[in-house]
Amino acid sequence: MDLTHERLLEVLHYDPETGIFTWLVDRAIAVRKGKIASKRSIKIDGAYYRTGRLAFFYMMNKWPIPTVDHIDRNKQNHRWNNLREASRSLQVLNRNPSKRNINGSTGVYYIEKRKNKKWRVKLRVQGKSVYRKSFATKEEAIEARKLVEMKWLSTLK
Repeated sequence: MDLTHERLLEVLHYDPETGIFTWLVDRAIAVRKGKIASKRSIKIDGAYYRTGRLAFFYMMNKWPIPTVDHIDRNKQNHRWNNLREASRSLQVLNRNPSKRNINGSTGVYYIEKRKNKKWRVKLRVQGKSVYRKSFATKEEAIEARKLVEMKWLSTLK
């Protein structure tokens, strides 16, 4: 990354309470001093930077290694108290359920093909299966998934 902290402070202001960046300089006809910068990515000196990463860089004077995670899973909420430096494993654990997910909980699914139909919980961390167990009810499975996920979240950074 070629962007320096000094350059970032010259061109943008970040409000940690709101998570909003505003321009400190006129950049183009559509980008004027005082105007709110994009919530997804911001172009500075010809390069695009994700807003969450810029917020981290702005506040810490260092780039997040390897990435930034939005604690509340809302990728447009760049408030400082909602951002954390995270490994890829932590970020994956903190993602929303897939659009194909019909039960509302990541890693919980129903097995119909077996004789004793059950709800299965599966958790993978860093590409390895670390938890797999079956439950009689959906509620038990979701609760177990939450507990084991919290355990793993506390160990990852």
